[in-house]
Amino acid sequence: MEYDGFHKNANRIFCVKTEGISGNKGFQALSAPLLAGDMLREKFPSIEAATFTADFFKEKKIKVSYNQKDFYEDGNIIV
Repeated sequence: MEYDGFHKNANRIFCVKTEGISGNKGFQALSAPLLAGDMLREKFPSIEAATFTADFFKEKKIKVSYNQKDFYEDGNIIV
């Protein structure tokens, strides 16, 4: 994963990929159900931690403030 390459142990970071069928179309997504993290940690004790992302702002711009500057971003996710 290019976006996590700066972490000291980047080779130990994994992303869950889901494949399925919705209606009559197949899909792939870099996501899983919210409780998948807990289930995977129980099944695989070597998993040290799990997190999730949420795409709540897909259609909306949100205001971001940093160092007394404001700007607007769209296409955001929550981690």
